[in-house]
Amino acid sequence: MRGNQNDNVMIEQDMAEIYLLAKEVYLGNLRQIDARHQIQSKLSIPINDNSFIDFCAALRHMLNGTKHTRGISTDLREFYLEKIYEDFGVEKLEIALNAYMMHIEYYEAKRHTHRNIEREIHRKFSDKIKRTTGIQIDEELIDELKKDNVYYEGGVEQVIINKYSRSTLARQKCIEKYGTKCSVCGFDFGRQYGALGKGFIHVHHLVPISSIKGMKEITCDDLRPVCPNCHAMLHKGRLSIEELKEIIGK
Repeated sequence: MRGNQNDNVMIEQDMAEIYLLAKEVYLGNLRQIDARHQIQSKLSIPINDNSFIDFCAALRHMLNGTKHTRGISTDLREFYLEKIYEDFGVEKLEIALNAYMMHIEYYEAKRHTHRNIEREIHRKFSDKIKRTTGIQIDEELIDELKKDNVYYEGGVEQVIINKYSRSTLARQKCIEKYGTKCSVCGFDFGRQYGALGKGFIHVHHLVPISSIKGMKEITCDDLRPVCPNCHAMLHKGRLSIEELKEIIGK
C-alpha cells in the first residue's frame, strides 16, 4: 500500500469492506443497490453511489477478464488482486491480470503516458504466478510430463522439468474469440454454476506444447476452450477435438 502507516490501517479496512461487498454482488449473493446502502455505514469516509458502482464494476471486469475503462484507486486495484488470489486462486488471478493490463494500456494510449506504478503492480503479481506455478504443476501438463517419467508428490524439495512458455494474453484472446463453452461437449460453467462458474474454463493447446522446440509465439488460433473432463481425455487419448467430439456423439 502507498501512504503513511496510520493511513494504511484505515484505508485497508475500507478497501476490505468495499471488496467484500463487491464480491458478494459479483457472486449474485447481494443486490448492488443493497450493497450501496450497506457500504456507507462501514467506511471511515463517505463515498458517493457512483464511486461504489465503479468499484463493483472494476472487480467484475477483473474476475471476468474484460477491460475496465473507468478509473479507481491504484491501491484498491492492488488490494483486489491480492484478494482475488486468496479467494479464487492463481487461475483467476491470471485472468484478472490480463484485464488489468488492458486497463493500463487503455489509459496509456488515451493519455499518452506510461503508468509505471501500475505496471510495477502488474509485474509483482505476475511474478507471484510464476512462483506459484513453479510449485503447483498445471494439470494440463501432467500427461505430457509423465511421458518424460517426471512425477510430483507433496514435499518434494527439487524438481527439474522442461519449462514451457505460456502466453496469458493468448489465453485471454482465445476466450474472447471462442467463448467459455467447452469446444468438445459444450459445457458452460457459468450457466451451470452461475456467478461462481462464470468465466471458468481450461484452454487446450491444439499442438502439444511439449512438441514445440524453442520459443514460439502462441496465438488464440492455437488454442481452444475445453472443460477439465474433456481436457483430460484429449491428453489421455492424444486426440484431436474433432476425434473426441465423434466419440461422445457431438
